[in-house]
Amino acid sequence: MKGSHRFILFIIVFLLIMFAVEYNLPKKFVWTPTYSHTDYQPFGCAIFDSLVSSSVPDYEVTNKTLYQLEQQDSVTPRGFLIVDDYFNMSDLDIGVMLKKVSRGDKILLVGNNFPKQLEDTLKFQTSVGYFNLEMLRSYASNKEVKDNIIWLDESGPYKQRVYSLYPQLINTYFVEYDSLAYKPLAEVEDHYNVAQQDSTDEPRKQLLALSSKFGKGEFILVSTPRLFTNYGVLDGKNAEYIFRILSQLKGLPITRITAYLPSTTPEAGESPLRYFISQPPLRWPIYLT
Repeated sequence: MKGSHRFILFIIVFLLIMFAVEYNLPKKFVWTPTYSHTDYQPFGCAIFDSLVSSSVPDYEVTNKTLYQLEQQDSVTPRGFLIVDDYFNMSDLDIGVMLKKVSRGDKILLVGNNFPKQLEDTLKFQTSVGYFNLEMLRSYASNKEVKDNIIWLDESGPYKQRVYSLYPQLINTYFVEYDSLAYKPLAEVEDHYNVAQQDSTDEPRKQLLALSSKFGKGEFILVSTPRLFTNYGVLDGKNAEYIFRILSQLKGLPITRITAYLPSTTPEAGESPLRYFISQPPLRWPIYLT
């Protein structure tokens, strides 16, 4: 019996030590972009949504599609925010989007790859690169030069201003658009060639954000989705740039739509065991049991 008591005591002490070690280990960040309302990792949007909701009087996040929102309310003008790398929209959703904007809504699309049907209808084209996390880590650790984002639109209350951003966070540029139909909002002095993954001596100016009237409403197109995340709003003065973009919705109530995001983060309550496994201090007791 004494041996059993020693064994049980050993297990308890071991679990307590493992709990303390796991609890005090540095927390590892997960840099996978999810844009999820419940994700507190750098490229989630939990902090982003909290900050915007505290600054914008009527801001909400919904998992309903544009089609579902159209059935719910097609009268009240609203501003819609959709942030994603790839817009997984059906032709029906794009048709509803065009209808809502032509009727007076405003839609802010922030992404890397825009739907082809939308590009053809609104007559714009983009140059798309890809996100290199290892290169971003290298730039950040070596304190390499950042690119300058220049705010261009001085028609409203804002004056021209420069913001700084690591070039790996900028993967898409607007390369073709009707200069008479679109209003440029922001451009970047690009020191980094996204296509060839190398630095350039002379910075090139590339367009990152623009807007266009469509019927009675307006489209605002932005190509830096990773700025509209927890990381973006906490990175230096870039929150001011984000709110300049959001101000293009001009006081309308704003609904951020998450229905088109891939399901990359588990919802709370899915499984109690999933929660325990996700918490490092609780993981080892589960494994040992």
